[in-house]
Amino acid sequence: MVLDRLLERLSGLDFPRAGGRVRTDATHVLALVRDVNRLEFCAETPRCALEALAVAVGDWLRAARIADVS
Repeated sequence: MVLDRLLERLSGLDFPRAGGRVRTDATHVLALVRDVNRLEFCAETPRCALEALAVAVGDWLRAARIADVS
């Protein structure tokens, strides 16, 4: 399912191009994979920090969220 979504997204960006040769060891493909990996780390870091805060000071975090919504 993940591969299907990835191919769908890439085909929307004209990658890979129809009739062209596709090499998975191409430099640009490796660079794209590196960028996606870095983006995933950027998304995971705040999530992990919030989980640690929720465990350590859950009451404070709930109070901060309620104050922010008001």
